[in-house]
Amino acid sequence: MGRRPGRAAGGELPMKRRNKGVAGQATRVVALSFGGVILVGALLLMLPASSADGVCCGALRAFFTATSASCVTGLVLSDTLTAWSPFGQAVILGMIQLGGLGFMTIIYMLSSAIRKRSSISQRLLMVSAFNLNDLSDAAHVVRRALCITFTLEGAGAVILA
Repeated sequence: MGRRPGRAAGGELPMKRRNKGVAGQATRVVALSFGGVILVGALLLMLPASSADGVCCGALRAFFTATSASCVTGLVLSDTLTAWSPFGQAVILGMIQLGGLGFMTIIYMLSSAIRKRSSISQRLLMVSAFNLNDLSDAAHVVRRALCITFTLEGAGAVILA
């Protein structure tokens, strides 16, 4: 009986192809997550409640602002304080937070909050997304990033208050 091309003896895929699949899956998850956040954020920013004057801001302005916020570039078409209502500002802040922390970090944080241990596939996605060498590094890196982020944000909020 002949072997399938590209398969090692024993029917397993060679290591090179398996790792490429995990990396490709992580890339797709991150890209689709960014696209989803941008789409949802833009739709929320197009609501009249998001605008300071109570009028829909338009699709182009909403998509530009949502993309800029979730990709943490800081580009704006108008002053955020005067152009957006508190609801719109909260939407923008949420997208900045999601983009800054990263989606894999948010997924880890949510699974930790509900006390659910992350599956091996989730950990492999985190390892690939963070470009780590070891599965045990993923949880440590995420915990440390969250602690540092919230500590610095909290200190900044205290100083600004």
